[in-house]
Amino acid sequence: MGTCLLIAEKPSAARKFAAALGGMQGSFDGQPYRIVALRGHLMELARPEEQVAPEHAGRMASWDPAAMPWDRSLIAWRRVPREGAADALQEAERALSALGPGDEAVIATDSDPSGEGELLAWEVLEEAGYAGAVSRMRFADEEPATVRAALAARTPIPSPSADGELAKAAARDKWDYLSMQITRLATAAARSKGHDALVRAGRLKSVMVSEVGRQLAAHATYERVPYYEVRYRDELGNAFARADAEEAGLRAPSPDEAGLGAHVPCKVVVDGTRQTRKAPPALPDLGRLASKLAKEGHEPAEVMATYQALYEDGIVSYPRTEDKTVTQAQFEELLPLTEAIAAAVGVDPSLLTHRAPRKSHVGEGGAHGANRPGPNVPGDLRSLARYGSSAEAIYALVARSWLATLAPDATWSRTDAHLEGAQGYVARATVPADPGWRAVLGGEGDEGDGEGAEARFGELAEPYVHEGAPERPKAPTMEWLERRLERYEVGTGATRASTLAEAADGSKRALMAQDKGRLTLTEAGSLSLLLLDGCMIADPAATERLASDMAAVGRFEIGEEDLLRGFDELLAHDMGRIEANARKLPEARGAGACPRCGAPVRRRGRAWSCATNRHRQGEDGTWELVEGCGFRLSPFAGRELSEEQASRLLSGQRVALKGLKARSGKRYDCELELDAGSEHGCRPVFDGRGSRKRGTGRR
Repeated sequence: MGTCLLIAEKPSAARKFAAALGGMQGSFDGQPYRIVALRGHLMELARPEEQVAPEHAGRMASWDPAAMPWDRSLIAWRRVPREGAADALQEAERALSALGPGDEAVIATDSDPSGEGELLAWEVLEEAGYAGAVSRMRFADEEPATVRAALAARTPIPSPSADGELAKAAARDKWDYLSMQITRLATAAARSKGHDALVRAGRLKSVMVSEVGRQLAAHATYERVPYYEVRYRDELGNAFARADAEEAGLRAPSPDEAGLGAHVPCKVVVDGTRQTRKAPPALPDLGRLASKLAKEGHEPAEVMATYQALYEDGIVSYPRTEDKTVTQAQFEELLPLTEAIAAAVGVDPSLLTHRAPRKSHVGEGGAHGANRPGPNVPGDLRSLARYGSSAEAIYALVARSWLATLAPDATWSRTDAHLEGAQGYVARATVPADPGWRAVLGGEGDEGDGEGAEARFGELAEPYVHEGAPERPKAPTMEWLERRLERYEVGTGATRASTLAEAADGSKRALMAQDKGRLTLTEAGSLSLLLLDGCMIADPAATERLASDMAAVGRFEIGEEDLLRGFDELLAHDMGRIEANARKLPEARGAGACPRCGAPVRRRGRAWSCATNRHRQGEDGTWELVEGCGFRLSPFAGRELSEEQASRLLSGQRVALKGLKARSGKRYDCELELDAGSEHGCRPVFDGRGSRKRGTGRR
């Protein structure tokens, strides 16, 4: 029997495999094996200018709109090792080269909905030149029994072209790569008006910015415009109204125009009472978790990192799952832990009387099962603090959500009534009967008038004029955005959480900012909102269609080329929109006045350039000045100058730069001062001895 080389996605997974099988190499149940660990993606697509022949490199490197769209037929789609991946890549290549005839490489990476696990394994196999047998090992978690069963049940993959998950992931990777053109177009448009911003675009980021921007505008521009309509109220305070009042034209702009005089008291007729029930809510995905915990002050990136750490120690389940239910086997694994989980989060186990699986929460299929507690139950939530500041909150929310599925349905008593002689006027009184799972979740999903209310109606209802107004749109929050994107099926919960964490990471590149879950746009986000208005890249419906097409690639229903042609159409549309939107963009004030001609100096690419300058790209890919005074402040020693630094130089002040890297590799500090006559617009100034303040050697 040949040796199986298990390719784990990361060292922590490799350790779990080793614990399940008896070591990093050996034999389990007669099957020889070895384990090698990747570090996530070890390869990535090379930079655009490295994907084409030298004569096209200048065009591919350019951020000038004239250099786009790219000619896809010229792109080699070459992958190169990621920075810092050399050691892990060499280790994987050595392990693969040691395999002989009869051995097989086993892809044992995570089964992500996007196919990412497939791609990161295949790119290493390709880089190593491996041509032997390949199989796939799938596991819902990394528990020993699951790992052993997955190894025994691995399935062969005849070739890369037969792997649908790889096809889907590779097509998505290329689509996303091509989309950097939209970032370049939007950024160039912003910088042409002097705005110092990187306007990042992407199929999720752009939709998020668009949704948040529209909601911010709706919230900020809301004006309360009251309306008046006739309603009825009985002697117990129950209000009777028509659901179609607006459509029927019964709302007036003033009380006098509501027509109260045409209405008379009416008899109340009770239609009956019935019980309504509601099952527990779905188990939360990572996006829901991150958005809920943001309200408690936990940053999305910290929540994701902490959840991953908890998962690796078996305290919670796999984070990046797309599943909404658990399997029968997963349900049976957790059921014996009910009392321990309840004790950990302070839930009374007597509330958990529904121990049978619900069809709404337990079913077959799926890869990892919905987010839930893991097999290792903490004895004290305070012991989780070592995993991260949000660990206790994560476990409490995941555990209570799971325990709620073991509680009875929440029930209400609902009584309906109508008015005799006033067609369409109805009222409803709802009284909680049994809180059920609401008692476990702490009131989530409250409905009705509150405990102790009585569903009673009077005998006669009097007409009155009711004043109302359209509800003010809510300020956008992470939880609001999560529900919006989920409605459009835009990305998985984990993808939405990670994208939002990146878009609101607090850096200069951030598109959004969040404060306890409340979202606002940064300057870059506001520019993105304006420049991508009407663009397909920012349309959630278009993103939803794209996700469907990517899934179709994975099922071999359409080809990769079909998907990328769709991108070509999107880019052609969005280029026109960005160009039109750029004309509406206000001019930025710039960093200061040009020392040569007095015109504004504005950001252009990585440099600060006089607004009078115009360049043209030659056939050899180089750029030449064709108009303007030619002044520019170039990056110094590879370091871009911020707006503040450029402004200080233009006003005659010096700027200190620290930690610059010399050709020798040593670090040094220096100051810059304006030198309008030089090619780079500035020159370095060292201390009085003519040497660097730190380090040695000449630059």
